[in-house]
Amino acid sequence: MTKHSKYIITIVILVILGIFIDFVFYVKNNFNIRGQTSLINQYFKLRDTDPADAKHALERLLQNDPTNLIAMRELGYWYIRQGDINSALKQFTLAHRVYPDDQRIALELGKLYILTKQYTQATSLLNEAAKTVDLHLKQQAQIALSQIPATASSATEKHFTVNAPGNLKILTIYTAAVGHPASQSKNLVSNTLGEITLVAKEPSVIIKPTLCQAQSTTNKLPTKQYFATKTLGNLQILTIMPPISTPKIEYIEKTPSITASNQTITSEKTISITNSSVVETKNKNIALIKSNERDELFNQYYALKKDHPQQAWKLLQKILKKYPNDIDALKEAGYTTLNAKDNISAYGYFKRAYEITRDPQLAMQLGYILVDLNRKRLAYYYFDLATNTKNTKDLIDAEMAKTNLTQAQMKLLPEPYYLDIFYDPFYYSRFKMVVEPLVIKVGKLINEKYQFKIYVSYQRTVDDRSSFIQQLPQIFEDNDSITALGAQINPIPTAPLTAFVEAGKAVDIVYQNRSRWRSDLRGGLAYYKDWGEKPTYTIEPVFSDKVVGDFYSDMIYFSRYRDIIGSVRLRQGIRVFKYETSSIDLYLKGFVVWDTAHQYYNNIVEWGPGIALTPSNRYNVVLHLEALQGHYIPVTSPSPNPYTSNYHNNLLLLDCYFRL
Repeated sequence: MTKHSKYIITIVILVILGIFIDFVFYVKNNFNIRGQTSLINQYFKLRDTDPADAKHALERLLQNDPTNLIAMRELGYWYIRQGDINSALKQFTLAHRVYPDDQRIALELGKLYILTKQYTQATSLLNEAAKTVDLHLKQQAQIALSQIPATASSATEKHFTVNAPGNLKILTIYTAAVGHPASQSKNLVSNTLGEITLVAKEPSVIIKPTLCQAQSTTNKLPTKQYFATKTLGNLQILTIMPPISTPKIEYIEKTPSITASNQTITSEKTISITNSSVVETKNKNIALIKSNERDELFNQYYALKKDHPQQAWKLLQKILKKYPNDIDALKEAGYTTLNAKDNISAYGYFKRAYEITRDPQLAMQLGYILVDLNRKRLAYYYFDLATNTKNTKDLIDAEMAKTNLTQAQMKLLPEPYYLDIFYDPFYYSRFKMVVEPLVIKVGKLINEKYQFKIYVSYQRTVDDRSSFIQQLPQIFEDNDSITALGAQINPIPTAPLTAFVEAGKAVDIVYQNRSRWRSDLRGGLAYYKDWGEKPTYTIEPVFSDKVVGDFYSDMIYFSRYRDIIGSVRLRQGIRVFKYETSSIDLYLKGFVVWDTAHQYYNNIVEWGPGIALTPSNRYNVVLHLEALQGHYIPVTSPSPNPYTSNYHNNLLLLDCYFRL
């Protein structure tokens, strides 16, 4: 077997190896769990129309990312909507264990504890949730707390004394914890004594109250007005006073404790409430009444939502008209329009909700919507806002979303226009030479599916050694600039294969003893595929052994040289270090170039180790250092090869790409 045949076999093996690795990762990527963003969006789109598939999307996401906050929380909501309270309780308990500082999880878990009559746990969680700065969340926690019945371990005697001009009423109520002997009485009270009214709230656990006789009962007071509401156990007491009076409410609480010998020891506490306190209580009651009205509207909405979506939507619009800043209503409207694929309206609703709450999770949702609207620069802005969170998992998700939009923050031209800049300076130790290739393209995307683009390009390649001395040019690189019109297309949408053609004029930068201006026509195919760990984000420095690699191949016709030049490059390695958006890779490289004109400098094989430093994966800037062994493939070259067949070369390459 000749040496030439061996080189051909080497080239073929490299090509087959690259295609095989590409195929393996193509299959893996197509059968792996889809990305977080896709699965979350899939869940929200299916949540109301196909609950089973919606749950499946959450389960797949949790399988890949078991501590994803959004997925853990939404799975709990999914169980609630299905009426599976026990599973919802287990899910929110798990979520609270992972995210103990998440007040929304604490709120939902507290509500579930109320439903399962675990009042002690509910009180603790709801008090924690009520500390939030989110006013709507705080209100929900306070309403839930008001639904917890009295849980004292002994009976409690409570006296209300109301003083007003010509009117004195005394009311005594006995309450006890569920399970206490005194709680066996289930009588319901709905009675009126003069100006005092009793209203039962939860008949199933009502304790029979005893009404004491009214004292100093005089003429009935004329005009009535609600001043105060008090809740004792399961009873709500409304005190009605004339508006001209200045009431003073004296609250006396006597708590008898029953001993083992059935003796009773009573402690007594007296609290005076001034007129201003009563008025404050009245305002709180008005807010409570409004809240109950809002909740009733939402109950009607949820009852209609599944089977009568159009009526539900009309009711939701009514709710928004009455409560334009209601966060739950804005979210429901956002998800409803998102499911209807009306991303523009969904963006409007979520934006209003975010402007009120500044909730980082709403900023994340806005970012996802803007990605779907192909407004990636604005999406990057909202993902950046989403990083303003104390939740570590949410922070990482937001940072990852920014990383997935590499360079979107730099995009200046509106879609479908673009400006691409490729700048790849490198240093050859072998020739002690710096080469600076620069390519600039300004174009327009015509067809998104096939990525068909038309553009104007400017290319310039110079080195710091080529010169013209004593009528003899010494040329190492092209040292020319080319201005051309071009077009490119991906003929197979599912494969990273690009076909292109460019036509223009080239001018020599260094004199080469020929006409400086020449026509230039070039065209061909280029293929690129990377695999292994994708760009990520880590809070702490991490040493790893994750696989990374890439494969590149091209075959291009150059009219100026009447030559077809092809190349294959394979880099396979591991990511050894990463911190935040930076990383370091170690790899082995194989590189082959050949041409049809058999120029010795276009027929080489190189191999060797390399290291790649990425300062930030949000910008396509990578520094490579490679120690390469090289060999000239024996060909019948038109120009003699002045170098030895084997060589060593250290290559320092700065690989830069920007889209503006």
